[in-house]
Amino acid sequence: MCKHPDTLTAEELSTYQPGWECSCPGFVPQRCRCGANWTPREVYELRNMVQDLENQLSKQTELLVAAGVEIARAGLRVQQAEANKSDLETTEKLLQSAEALIAGLGIASKAMLSKETRLALYHEARKQADDQLYGHDRYYEAPTSDYALEA
Repeated sequence: MCKHPDTLTAEELSTYQPGWECSCPGFVPQRCRCGANWTPREVYELRNMVQDLENQLSKQTELLVAAGVEIARAGLRVQQAEANKSDLETTEKLLQSAEALIAGLGIASKAMLSKETRLALYHEARKQADDQLYGHDRYYEAPTSDYALEA
């Protein structure tokens, strides 16, 4: 007895006839003794459909896994954005505290500070805030004008 294939290609299926290779005088599955393939054509068509559906399921599974990975990456980006927002809020609070401290010195004390000293204090506060927000790899560059400190 020979082993028969589980599936046939579309070309093989178009020319397939059950028992076509039978070489014994039986010519029917019940009397055939040569091991010819008597599997009905419909069985091969159904097996091919099952194989196609399994392939489609495999592709859909791959797409779902890829979508899951993208969702996880998006979640990480959201967490990073929330952390950055928190850092930004902290930086804004630090700047407000620095401004409140300078304002708390009073007008007479503020007048005692030279314009250059106030500018240097302002730029140092901005640099520290940027370091906290962006890390030490990014350096705050002081603007060429001192418009922020003119009062």
